[in-house]
Amino acid sequence: MNARTIALIITFSGLAMALNPAISRIAFPFPLLPTLYFQIWELPLIVAFILFGFKIALPADLINALFLVAIFPGPSQPYYWISAFATAGMMVGTYFAFKLLRSKTLEDKPMSKKKFVSVALAFAVFFRVLIMAALMFSILYFDPLSVYPPMPAWWIGVTILPAQAVFNVLMPFIIIPTSYIIARTINRSLKINSELT
Repeated sequence: MNARTIALIITFSGLAMALNPAISRIAFPFPLLPTLYFQIWELPLIVAFILFGFKIALPADLINALFLVAIFPGPSQPYYWISAFATAGMMVGTYFAFKLLRSKTLEDKPMSKKKFVSVALAFAVFFRVLIMAALMFSILYFDPLSVYPPMPAWWIGVTILPAQAVFNVLMPFIIIPTSYIIARTINRSLKINSELT
C-alpha cells in the first residue's frame, strides 16, 4: 500500500467521520424504526468507491465503522458497526451494475450515465436489503452479546424486518445518485479517469 492509497483512505474515512451525526448533527430518525437514522456519512465512502474502487473505499468504510462504535454508537450499540455492511452492500451493487452494463456496451460506445445510475441503484437496494435483513435477523434472534430481550423469529420477520427493508430501500435513493454526481464532478475537475463516471 503506497502513500497515495493511504492518504486517500484517510481522506475519505475522515470525510465520513466529519459527516457523522456526532459532529455534523445531520441525522433524522426513521419514523418506522427510530433506531435507524437517515444520515449522509455514507456519501464519501460511495464517492470513494466510484472514483477509486474497493481498494480505497472498503478500508475507509472499516475505519468509519470503528469510529461509529467509538463516537456515535446509536441506539443499536454494540451492533451499530454492522452499518459498514450496508455501505459495502451498495458498493457491491454498484460494481455489479458496472460489470453488467460494461459487458453489454460496445467498446466504441460510451455507457449511458442515466442507465448506469438506475441499474446501480437497483442493485444497491437489492444487496443492501438482503445483507442487512440477514444481519438484523441474526443479531436480534441469536443476540450473542445478550443486549435485547428474546424475540421469536416470526416477530422479527413481521415487525422489524419489513420496516428495516423500507429504510434500506430509501437510503440508496439518497446516497447513490448524490454520490455519483459528486464523483462525476470530482472526476471531471481532477481528471481521475474513473471508469464508473
